[in-house]
Amino acid sequence: MEVNNVLENINYAFAGIFTFETIIKLIAQGYKEYFTNGWNIFDLMIVIGTMTSVFLTIFTSSNFGASTTLIRTFRIGRVLRIVSKASFLKKIFNTFVVTMPSLANIGGLLALLLYIFSILGIFLFADVKL
Repeated sequence: MEVNNVLENINYAFAGIFTFETIIKLIAQGYKEYFTNGWNIFDLMIVIGTMTSVFLTIFTSSNFGASTTLIRTFRIGRVLRIVSKASFLKKIFNTFVVTMPSLANIGGLLALLLYIFSILGIFLFADVKL
C-alpha cells in the first residue's frame, strides 16, 4: 500500500514537471511557433492526458488504473526526441526496428515451446497427489 502511495506521488511530481515545462515552452516560443513543431504538440497531448487523469483521480473516487498507465507509457515516447537528434542513437534505434520481425518470430517460437511443455506437464503430472 505504501509503494502505491509513493508511485502516485512520483506520478504527480512528474506531471507537475511536464506541465511546467510545457507552459514555459509555450511562453518562450509563442503560440504560433510552439504549434509548428510536432514534438511540442505531442508533449502537449501527453500533458493534457496526464492532467485529465490526475484531476479525475483527485476529484472523483474512481481509479482508472490501466488508462493512466497508458498515458504514462506515452511519456516514454518523449525519449524518441533524443533518438532523432543523436546519430549514434539513431543507428541503434534503426537496428532495433530492423530486428523486430526476427524477434517476433523467436518470441512466437518460444511461446509455442512453452505451450507444448505445459501440455506435456499436464499429461505427465495430472495424477500426482498434492
